[in-house]
Amino acid sequence: SKLVDSLFGHIVRLAGHSIASGLLDVMYQGGNRQQRTHMRQEFYGDLYRKAKDSSVKTLSDTYKEATNMKASILGSVKANLDHVANKNLVDSSLVHCVMLEYLRACEDEEEKLEETVTAFAALVPHMLSTKEGSEAAVICFYKSTPKNRR
Repeated sequence: SKLVDSLFGHIVRLAGHSIASGLLDVMYQGGNRQQRTHMRQEFYGDLYRKAKDSSVKTLSDTYKEATNMKASILGSVKANLDHVANKNLVDSSLVHCVMLEYLRACEDEEEKLEETVTAFAALVPHMLSTKEGSEAAVICFYKSTPKNRR
């Protein structure tokens, strides 16, 4: 418990590290609900890196009250996911969960969705190890172009 709490503020950086990402995934799976929520929050932007908000359970909760923040929050999540994807470190429950939340939040924004789907198209087989990853992979497959589906 204290070990997981000591990682707060460094979650995104650790998720992008080849060795630390595996350890982070084990800690994410072993953490309690609040710890997992706080770990996901760090992907939502710098605002949640130092200060955790217990009322924010999912990505959509971050911009529920301030809709003008939606674009910047989604941009931050996309940048964090792209960083992890560029290093091929998507075989993690934490990344799968954040990816699924991001894809659901972007369903009405085709341009952002297509960029993300294109970036993650080659990584879909690595995402099939968890329920959230499988659901995100299905959304990626469904929203991708016929060329990317091959």
